[in-house]
Amino acid sequence: MRILKWCYAHRRILIADLVCLILCLVLTVALHVKIGQAYSQQEGKRWAADKKPYHQVSAFWPALSGIAKDKISEIRAGLQRSLLDASFSDTDTNGKLWTDAYMAVTTDDVSRTTMQGLRGKEDVMIMGVGGDFFLFHSFQLISGSYFQESDVMQDRVLLDRDTAWAVFGGYEIEGQRIYIGGVPYVVAGVYEKPIGEFAEKAIGGKSILFMSYASFHKQYEGAPIVSYEAVLPNPVSGFALNKLQDAVDQENTNAVLVDNEDRFTAGKLLARFADIPSLLMQKSAVVFPFWENEMRALEWHVFCLFMLRLLLFMTPLVSFIFGIVTFIRRIGKDLWIDFWKNQKEKLRRRLYERPVKKRVGIEEEEF
Repeated sequence: MRILKWCYAHRRILIADLVCLILCLVLTVALHVKIGQAYSQQEGKRWAADKKPYHQVSAFWPALSGIAKDKISEIRAGLQRSLLDASFSDTDTNGKLWTDAYMAVTTDDVSRTTMQGLRGKEDVMIMGVGGDFFLFHSFQLISGSYFQESDVMQDRVLLDRDTAWAVFGGYEIEGQRIYIGGVPYVVAGVYEKPIGEFAEKAIGGKSILFMSYASFHKQYEGAPIVSYEAVLPNPVSGFALNKLQDAVDQENTNAVLVDNEDRFTAGKLLARFADIPSLLMQKSAVVFPFWENEMRALEWHVFCLFMLRLLLFMTPLVSFIFGIVTFIRRIGKDLWIDFWKNQKEKLRRRLYERPVKKRVGIEEEEF
């Protein structure tokens, strides 16, 4: 009864705490949804399935680093040695222990000579990709299909919707030819650019064309590789990132390393944004690809939501602790008084009533 009276007396505070808890729950769901939409960061989970834990890790280099295909081969060999030395084998994953992807970038124009004067030219950003790139970055296809590093012919390209419309005036253009610097390429398919506030800002309205790195290297021989991603076993925390760090020689190549799987955990977010002024300073010459810029913007957004959720949770928590202390002080005082009354009564009975009864009993025996 006392508890009900106390709750009624503090009903406004309890209602406010309930609202905070509901908002906290809503933010928790919102955070889960936002993080779940970061498809390009979750290949480790998709690769591992119900098997051993895997992590997706990435390395980004400055454009002047001069990273070429031979460096990628060196990294692959280093990772393979490290995993075999750690007693991992290809039989653990049906013949393929790990996978990777890499990307080089430049700008050029793409045109179809037969439409040179009519929607025949479009400025685009051209990315040369290798490995299982489209396994990490699965864009929505409007038509056609992806190309693979294992394809016999390496002259196929993937256009975005804007480029396809500007050059061909349509989207069902699989097999059509385009010319980049006078070199013909075959359209493999048309994809939809990523949508969302952060994705659109990261892309900046640019049109992006993907081609195989083999063709890209022939077209732009001096253009460096600026991004490398790998899915590696991660039996203990930090294992995958440490192996990548050793393989890329971080100190000498000025690489920026990222553990994509852990970047949205509370601990990593607090560690990353503990010194916000330092984050605002440009300390690296690395220009991140659009998907990494998108994820860095999402990190900040998730961090703000996480701190707001923490604040909303702390409000009812403090109220609960204060309420328990107040309740104990008020109710406990009466309980404490009752306790001592009982102790005094027991002591009185022991020191007075029992001896009196004992004497009365003796006197009755004498008569």
